[in-house]
Formats: sequence, structure tokens, C-alpha cells
Amino acid sequence: MEALAFVLILIIFGYFSYPLILWFGFIGVYSLVFFDTNILFWVIFAILAVTFILQKNRIKIITSPLVKFIMKKGLLPKISATEEAALQAGTNWVEADYFKADINFKRIKEEYVTKLTKEEQDFIDNEVNELCSMTTDWEIFQDRDLRPDVWKFIKDKKFFGMIIPKEYGGLGFSATAHSHVIEKLVTRSQVLAITIMVPNSLGPAELILKYGTQIQKDKYLE
Repeated sequence: MEALAFVLILIIFGYFSYPLILWFGFIGVYSLVFFDTNILFWVIFAILAVTFILQKNRIKIITSPLVKFIMKKGLLPKISATEEAALQAGTNWVEADYFKADINFKRIKEEYVTKLTKEEQDFIDNEVNELCSMTTDWEIFQDRDLRPDVWKFIKDKKFFGMIIPKEYGGLGFSATAHSHVIEKLVTRSQVLAITIMVPNSLGPAELILKYGTQIQKDKYLE
């Protein structure tokens, strides 16, 4: 029974992501009270505790050798030069803080959030709603494609040019509007939302818009 309770408590610790020092503290106390342990157990326990709890030791003994092994064996997937260029061209926001486990909520709260313009809101209330009514996720998956009239509507209403400035024939919408459009479309169909999202985010138009020459912009964006 003690062993089962021990495992359940460890599962709870893992679920709530408790720090390592609490893990080792609990394991040590629980083992001392409920388990018949010997000197060998406590020697191994002390070595593991010093190794994992102290960040400097953990990096030197565990993390660095593991990363070197992964790099040496080529276990990480390779990316192409084009993918590398696209990644370097992008920026990051709060997701970088999440990965570092160092989130500045005060800075996030102070960030300015772009509001939708009347034109952007009207587009969501009219064109986006109409597009949602034209098809269903079931229909798209059954046909493995969008119907010709759906494709035509998307092109005619410039869904693929939401982030392109109006002088190049686009809608000139903000990133916030783009996000709201995708948010609305995905409630209808994941495939439909991705179809609209990719040209406005992962496509070359944004790269050309930000880093292209004027000749390239005039040729490819219009």
C-alpha cells in the first residue's frame, strides 16, 4: 500500500511540475519512514540529489554530454538552407520566454494589442462568414479538395492577400486581423483555415514584402 501511495504522489508531483528539490525531499522522507533502506541506497540517493538539484552539476554531468552525444550521432533532423533563411527572417515574442521558463507577465500586459479596424471587422462579419457557410469540414475531407466555387470566392475576395498592402492589390490587414480570420475559419474547417493561413504567413509574400527589392515587389506582389 505504501508503494502505491508513493507512486501516486510522484505522479501528482509530475502533473504539477514540482521542482526537483521537492521530489528528492519527498522521496528521502518517505523512504526513511516507510521503506527499509540501507546505506547503499542513501549514498546513491545523495549522489543523484547533488547531481540533479544543483543546476551547475546537472548541466556538466547530464545535459552537456547528452547534447554532445545527440550532435555527434546526428540525431537532430536537418533543415535546408531555405528553411534556415525563413526561420532567421522571423521574430519571436512571448513564446521565447516560455521556452526559457522566464515569463515577464508585466511586460506582456503592457504590450500594445492592435485593434481591428471597421474594414477588418466588416470583412470578418461578411466575407469570412460567407466563406464559412459555403463548405464544411466533412465535405472537404470527403472531396480531398475545396469546390471550384469556394476557390473562386477565396481568390475574388483576396483571402490570399490579406497581409499584402493595398497598393499591391492586397487587403492591407494587420496581423491581428489575420489571426481573427483564421480563428473564425478554423471553427468551420481546419483545412480551410490552413489553406488561408499559409499564404499569409509561411508564404514568400511576406519575405518579399519585408526584404525584397522594389523591382521584386512590383513583379511578384501585384
